[in-house]
Amino acid sequence: MPKPSSGRAPDYIVEEGTCAYGVEVKRPATESGAERKLLEAAKQLRDYGVPGLILMDLSDVCGLHAFAWVTTNVAATRANALHRRFNTLSARLRSLVLDEKSNRPHPNFEQVLVLFAFARSCVWIDGPSAGATILAMAAGSAFVSPVRNLRYWHSIDLVERTVAGLNAAG
Repeated sequence: MPKPSSGRAPDYIVEEGTCAYGVEVKRPATESGAERKLLEAAKQLRDYGVPGLILMDLSDVCGLHAFAWVTTNVAATRANALHRRFNTLSARLRSLVLDEKSNRPHPNFEQVLVLFAFARSCVWIDGPSAGATILAMAAGSAFVSPVRNLRYWHSIDLVERTVAGLNAAG
């Protein structure tokens, strides 16, 4: 594991052979808060001296708490609106990390290998077929060199382990 520098440690450190990766988990409440949390997570990785993954729980930002109970006739319309909001926000966060023109991370985001955004909620749909359902959205971006080097394979492995861990946690 790397020796910490002046920065606060990431939420998790994943060791793979001789490499260590940081995992930062952020749960912003607002859209502007999501951008601030993304910058904060990247700074924590950079200051600690490890490349890593940022997990952004956008459930509150997308307003999923307001979607806890709906009637059948508005469920699909509201779900589509929430998906659009989630997709717009996750694309915005991705654009803060990656300069699309150069296909390289923006300054201060060089340590970010993966950005994984998700939102989830349990929804009660009231109507003839009333019941609870899970609403879940996810978007992931890996920021690695087009050359499939060791960093690339470690990034893929880190994503797979993270997804497996999220699935195991429910």
